[in-house]
Amino acid sequence: MRKLVVVFCCCLASANFGQKDSINIAWDRSISMENRQIQKDFQVLDSLFGLWKNVHVRFVDFSTDKRSKSFDVSNANWSELKTYIKSLNYSGTALYNQINDVFGKQPIYIFSDLTSRYKKNKIRIGPKSVIVNSNLFSDQRALQRTALISRAKLIDYSTNKTAESSLVNGVVFVDNIPTPGVQFLINGLDSIFNSNSQGVFGIPARIGDSVLVTSRAYLTSKWLIVGQDFTDQLFLKSGIFQLDEVILTEEKAFGFLKGQVDFEITNKIGVATQKISGDDFGAINTDVGTAVQGRFSGVQLNNASGSPDLSKITMRTQNSILLNNYGLVVIDGVPQQQSSSVGGSPDAKFDFIDPNQIAEIEVLKGLSATNRYGSLGSNGVILITTKSAKTGTVKSKSSNLNKNTFEQTVQEWSTATLMYYSLLSSQVDLQSAVNEYFRLRQTNAFDANLYLQAAQFFMNSEQDELAINCLSSIFEKFGDPLILKSALLQVVSLNSSSQYYKNLLVLSEAVVSSLNPSIDRDYLMYQLNEKQENFKDAYSSLESAETKIEGSVRNTDLKKIITRDKKDLVSKSEKLKKDSQIPAFLKSSTSLKMRVLFQWNNPLAAFDISIVNSSKQLFTFEHTTDQETNEFGDEVRVGGSFKEFEFYDDSIKGEWQFLTEFKGNLDPNSSTPLLLLCTFITDFGSSNQTKEQYAITLNELNKVVKITSVEL
Repeated sequence: MRKLVVVFCCCLASANFGQKDSINIAWDRSISMENRQIQKDFQVLDSLFGLWKNVHVRFVDFSTDKRSKSFDVSNANWSELKTYIKSLNYSGTALYNQINDVFGKQPIYIFSDLTSRYKKNKIRIGPKSVIVNSNLFSDQRALQRTALISRAKLIDYSTNKTAESSLVNGVVFVDNIPTPGVQFLINGLDSIFNSNSQGVFGIPARIGDSVLVTSRAYLTSKWLIVGQDFTDQLFLKSGIFQLDEVILTEEKAFGFLKGQVDFEITNKIGVATQKISGDDFGAINTDVGTAVQGRFSGVQLNNASGSPDLSKITMRTQNSILLNNYGLVVIDGVPQQQSSSVGGSPDAKFDFIDPNQIAEIEVLKGLSATNRYGSLGSNGVILITTKSAKTGTVKSKSSNLNKNTFEQTVQEWSTATLMYYSLLSSQVDLQSAVNEYFRLRQTNAFDANLYLQAAQFFMNSEQDELAINCLSSIFEKFGDPLILKSALLQVVSLNSSSQYYKNLLVLSEAVVSSLNPSIDRDYLMYQLNEKQENFKDAYSSLESAETKIEGSVRNTDLKKIITRDKKDLVSKSEKLKKDSQIPAFLKSSTSLKMRVLFQWNNPLAAFDISIVNSSKQLFTFEHTTDQETNEFGDEVRVGGSFKEFEFYDDSIKGEWQFLTEFKGNLDPNSSTPLLLLCTFITDFGSSNQTKEQYAITLNELNKVVKITSVEL
């Protein structure tokens, strides 16, 4: 230990900052540093201020955003700075260009693991700087390379860990068969490793490394973390489906073009639910606990207090000694406080519920619970609906149809259906909501729904910085393309002029570049560039998407969308208008009363989008896993998870309603809900063109909700 202290004291002393009364410190508070060994960092600072007892400190803490502060250290007392550092919350992705902008080539002390999943996000620091890393799970090669290139000193505490690079090996199975040619991509490495003819693999990975395991032949992929998900036998399920034939027709109805798909559902989404009516309760049921006890198979209530306790309900084997085993209780759609089987928080109370006022109780287990409530539903969910809430409940869409006429009104989609959003919005003030978000992260760190819903909440609360840090945390923490696409669609939906948002757009471009080539990747890149008014790059992205469309069975529909977007770009850019390489027909305008585009995150999601005109006539686009072989298989293969509707002339006047219904997810291992990016452009192609764009999350199965209504 004495030798280590001498080494880093020499490192500190050798850093020449020109002015001995002023030093620069950059502190990484991105989510990758939340498990830093902060006492190690404080050891370095103790030694630093032991050398320079009276000094002015220019301090920048950074993530996707940055904050600058100044501190004066006297007689080696840096307690004010230490208190500030201890108060920091860790979130988002570190954008190193911000440090470059603040300090230029001045020497700095940077406390960071310099983690960067994206090639464009690189640090440039001045010579004689000092890099301090206390994160055990860091990329030592990247640290050493940066120190060498920058001629900086490196103090790396990760070199003392016992889990060094080693060969992780085993056998990979697809559909329970040892499978050759499965690819392993270690995050941060360019090399690809393959399983052999017997499915055996060996990869040079360390504990904490994220690894993408993928097979294009079997249309399957999965992100795994070494030390958490890896075993010597890996099991994947193929994504190849037997799909029925379907007829695709196209017609013009009430002034807009509609693609109609006819098919019959043959696969069912597996869920586990049980339900009882309030009429089944007897006089003996004096509280809700006794009403539930013994009525559902596999459901147990703790009786330690002398009577069944609903807050301590279990629906599966108690297989965790560290995490909570109790189920979630939801009353009239509102998630309630959970008791903890490991202690540390007060027990929830449900003695306020009158059994005589209960209309029904439903139990959700497995996928039906996690599809709706994410990781908080992993122990099962009790849904209690009271008689007052039952009044006025909307019937399913099929009962509202009479000769293709939609006769009922439906509830508008609401953030109240989102578990984490509701928990944050129930707090007394914004600071309490921030505290609740970081508290939830302690037990739900690997639930992407938390970050997505928190971002939506903070953006609706006009807290751009917090919302953007939530989304960029996803980019740092998750590698699953489905989760990344969900976050990217939400990024596109935002409308902000803040520097934080500009930073997020730059980071999002790097994330999109890391995805596999597809129509969706090119289209997302177009949207990000268009947001930044990089019209030439946006046009190039559409060109790239168009080359992939050529081989698609949806060539006509997709090409029409791309053409509309190209025309829109050209109308906004004088440079594109003057570009002789752009065909003349793209420089002429196309006028539409309204153009509507829906994008979705998951090609394996089953859902409907319905449009109801002022005469209550209904038109439906159905997207399901039982769609025709060519259509659905084509979307999985090349992308293109979007659908357009166009409204042409004055014959469409009146109110139009846009409805949707989520029917499930073919992948039973995915708890990522359906996310729809909705884009409404009125007076398309005219000088009065306006755009409204927002994302909605659908996690309730078989419930029709209204996205919006538009008066034309």
